[in-house]
Amino acid sequence: MFKRIFLIIIVLVIVGAAGYFIYQSDNTGTRSVFDPKNAVYTIEGDAIALINGKAEKEIAGGASKIEVMNWGEPSTGDLNADKVDDAALIITYSAGGSGTFYYITAALQNEQSGVAAGTNAILLGDRIAPQNISINNSKIMVNYADRKQSEPFTARPSVGITRYFEVQGSVLAEVTEDSAKKEQACILSGGTIGTSLCCKSSGDFPNASLIGACGCSPQNSHEVKVCACGPDRVFDGTGCVNQTTFCQPSQQQGDACFQLYDPVCAKVNIQCVTTPCDPINETFSNSCEACRNSLVESYTRGECAN
Repeated sequence: MFKRIFLIIIVLVIVGAAGYFIYQSDNTGTRSVFDPKNAVYTIEGDAIALINGKAEKEIAGGASKIEVMNWGEPSTGDLNADKVDDAALIITYSAGGSGTFYYITAALQNEQSGVAAGTNAILLGDRIAPQNISINNSKIMVNYADRKQSEPFTARPSVGITRYFEVQGSVLAEVTEDSAKKEQACILSGGTIGTSLCCKSSGDFPNASLIGACGCSPQNSHEVKVCACGPDRVFDGTGCVNQTTFCQPSQQQGDACFQLYDPVCAKVNIQCVTTPCDPINETFSNSCEACRNSLVESYTRGECAN
């Protein structure tokens, strides 16, 4: 009798242990390992599925392929306040040409399944030099080097750039402050950062192409950051541009001009027969020749861009 009870107890223990391990196996089998290198991301409206950090896609009507690849190691941290680690990563996108485009994107971890759900990707630049990415307080910070706007792609990226992003719902968006964007635009367009007294109504990096932004008395001014663009160039809020000069009445009434080639790009108010027309840009040999034209009101230094 005792042996029979002992055998029954042993059988029950074995059955219980087997059931526990089966239960554990079933439960662990339903949760995936969070892996941002295996997820679907949206790049320029196109869904790209990364497998082990890589993807290839045929280009319709051509022999070349779109190649997408994860760059470096993803940075992990909670991006949507669900107390589960998500990830931010940089991916490269090449479509057969000479360009290699770098994007920042994010992968959100499903709390129950562990599956990585990729977000949209935001362009950082073409042939830049990424440095690092990090996640702090649910925000992504990306550091990389880029070229000035006037530099060719053969030049080595040398301008340090920092940008910030966050996940809003399921969408990745840039959250860089306006002043930081203007500072980067100044540097990339060839300007340098300085300080100056400007009207109290002006913030950092005022539009210097507007008259009076910094024309207040000292007691009605405060110190702000400004973009110094050099001779004949001003910062217009988006970058350093050629400074606009308005023709004076004495120039418009002049009889003759020196035969000097110092080209300017003038806005010519062309005449329309039925409806108003936008001005056109036209290159004149010098400012005198431009202002002698009765249809010209202003000009900038240098030839007009095509």
